[in-house]
Amino acid sequence: MDNLIVRTFDPGDEQGVNEVMRKAFKSPNANAYPFPPSRFIVVAELDGAIVGHTTLRPMMFYVAGKKIPGNVLHMVATDPAQQKKGIGHAVLDRVIEISEREGQLVSVLETPVPRFYGLKGWEIIGDRKELVISKASLGESKDLPPGMEIADGNKDHVQVYAGLRERFARQFTLFAAGNVEYFQRIYEFVNNGSIVNFFHEIRLNGKIAGYVGGSRDADVKEGEPLKVTIREIVLDQVSDGILVAILRHLLSFDDEFQAVSINFPVSKEIEAVLLARGVKSRDPGGNKDMVRVNSVDGVINALGSEIGAGLSALVKQRKGTRAEDIAIDVDGQRVLVQCGKETCKAAKIDGTVAVKNQLSIIRNAFAWMVLGIKTPSDLVKSGAARCNPASILPQLDAMFPKRLVVLNYYPNFYQAHLKEMGIK
Repeated sequence: MDNLIVRTFDPGDEQGVNEVMRKAFKSPNANAYPFPPSRFIVVAELDGAIVGHTTLRPMMFYVAGKKIPGNVLHMVATDPAQQKKGIGHAVLDRVIEISEREGQLVSVLETPVPRFYGLKGWEIIGDRKELVISKASLGESKDLPPGMEIADGNKDHVQVYAGLRERFARQFTLFAAGNVEYFQRIYEFVNNGSIVNFFHEIRLNGKIAGYVGGSRDADVKEGEPLKVTIREIVLDQVSDGILVAILRHLLSFDDEFQAVSINFPVSKEIEAVLLARGVKSRDPGGNKDMVRVNSVDGVINALGSEIGAGLSALVKQRKGTRAEDIAIDVDGQRVLVQCGKETCKAAKIDGTVAVKNQLSIIRNAFAWMVLGIKTPSDLVKSGAARCNPASILPQLDAMFPKRLVVLNYYPNFYQAHLKEMGIK
């Protein structure tokens, strides 16, 4: 539409943006707060009226053990009276432009309409999983294991919490980075007078060895018991006794609460303890988690040493061989990946440049490959990628192996990362 203007936020847009949010999501309480810096707020204007909106919230994520810049995308809101006119697509085009300009390599979002975002290169990360532990399955004892204490979080201990979380987060991909300011915001969020939210530290033999945070949910499906939801649990030491003691403590708040829900994939050690107790996982339904890799060369360069580590192991295994350079074509955007002994570097190349080895892949699948959800071989077999010659597939699989993907973040705590990302 010639009269559609897609731009970034102006100070006078606040009322119009929130009005579009209320209309689009059919809720009188819907709003766009908290606002990030104005250049990360996208507004669509038609004949002088705001008809579309979204917000990018800059955030740091761990990918393959490396901390990289990204953002969380608020769902695109479009005035229902103006839908199916290309407004949402125009807003997403500006989102992609901003993400690339700001060097935010990955974008994540939560949405009930994945197909819409899939048209612009976002891909579903995977199925959500929820572990529900009944109070009855935990037994009656309320005694803590010897040397264990559970206490309310302490604002003077945020440095310790941040260190615990960073060690924990490195084993996952798409786990938001945490720093001292991140935990200060969690502490403020929990201690704002609400009895719903909680954050406890776990001490073993006088040392802080973990924490657990979440909420006590009063809003549950009909016929289900009231439950405590764990949003995040980090432990340096995992055992059945320690974990069960934490769960019993959370349920001791009120006798009406009869179950604990862990609504994000936990560490393998915690999950193993719960599964050994007969706890079943289930699909909680609801929105889908999606991700988009915004820069092909940017993400490969950011992960160069991690990609090179897998490649180095393959070269050692195949004595007397060397890694080959490979061109990766993502929907026409081509980069040459130069494979050294211990790292990989990527540079954009013209589409006419001939390269011996090439992987052609759609952008949605590129996200799967980079994050480790599917290997290059998996994608070639499914038709989402083409490899020429096929003999380089083992090298590509070594560069992009499967990884444990856990998307976990507090979307409103992006402020904790602004300084680290050089954003004012």
